[in-house]
Amino acid sequence: MKTKPAPCPICGNDDPCYPLEWAVLHALPGQHRHPDFDYGFFHSLRVIADDAGVDKEAARFACRRLRDKGLALYQSGLFNEDGEVAGSGYALTDKGRALIAQEDKNDGI
Repeated sequence: MKTKPAPCPICGNDDPCYPLEWAVLHALPGQHRHPDFDYGFFHSLRVIADDAGVDKEAARFACRRLRDKGLALYQSGLFNEDGEVAGSGYALTDKGRALIAQEDKNDGI
């Protein structure tokens, strides 16, 4: 007899996208806030995809779903450390950070 899988901590459903979203959620920057501003650091889709071990389109799909759930923030017109326009990226929201912290607490980390 098969047991029902545990609900997704991200959406609460038995969602087939859960492993992808969870991997991307952990790849998002922003677990530590920028010391001078009220937001976390942002990373491009390429960096997020590399960190999550998925392709760029899968990372885009997951980031958009996480954004729609209030766990990620999208920002365009980002600048690099040299003050040059560097494109767009995603970062964790407070809700995303809280979800990761709760999972870490539940896992005893």
